[in-house]
Amino acid sequence: MERIPVKNNEEEIVSRAAAFLKQGKVLAAPTDTVYGLIANAKNEQAIERVFTIKGRGLEKALPVFISSFVMLDEVAFVSDLRVKEFLSRVWPGKVTCVLPSRGWMPFGVREGGLTIGVRMPDYRLILKIMEKFGGPVTGTSANLSGRNSLSSAEEVAAEFRRVPFGPDYLLDVGDLPESRSSTVVDCTIWPPKMLREGAVSEEDINSRMSYT
Repeated sequence: MERIPVKNNEEEIVSRAAAFLKQGKVLAAPTDTVYGLIANAKNEQAIERVFTIKGRGLEKALPVFISSFVMLDEVAFVSDLRVKEFLSRVWPGKVTCVLPSRGWMPFGVREGGLTIGVRMPDYRLILKIMEKFGGPVTGTSANLSGRNSLSSAEEVAAEFRRVPFGPDYLLDVGDLPESRSSTVVDCTIWPPKMLREGAVSEEDINSRMSYT
């Protein structure tokens, strides 16, 4: 795993990262929650590599990052106006929303083949990489399956140092502000249902719903 410092060379890093994604590489990168593993979410081989790196069972689909609501339409089908309003209130942010999946998305990111977990992170670097790359990326945490999520580049490097498979590159911004993993909400029903409380509380989620 090559470690790439992200200092005052953001534009160069964005271009390099987008090129790596197009080549099917897997990157460990900072997000607004913890370090994550990002790969081309439409590339089945890249997705399989993420599963291998994490040691994650194939039955547990990977969540997906998007950079815009236009990109959302590439990965999910959202027809309920109440859900669209809710999404506009929680994104960008630390909420992963389970939505009806587009049929063309790989099974590795589709839970049961029907739904997909989607999030628009509130983190400039990742958003710019996706915009430059031109598509969604995987958004799972950069750690071995069953272990704690990681908030520093040093922890990520140590996590994969003694295992046979690891990310190709680590985008190193040092330590991230302390945060929990994203909150997961089922938006295939109304009102949305909390599946996992994380960085955003259930009370906060409820306050962003519109029942009109």
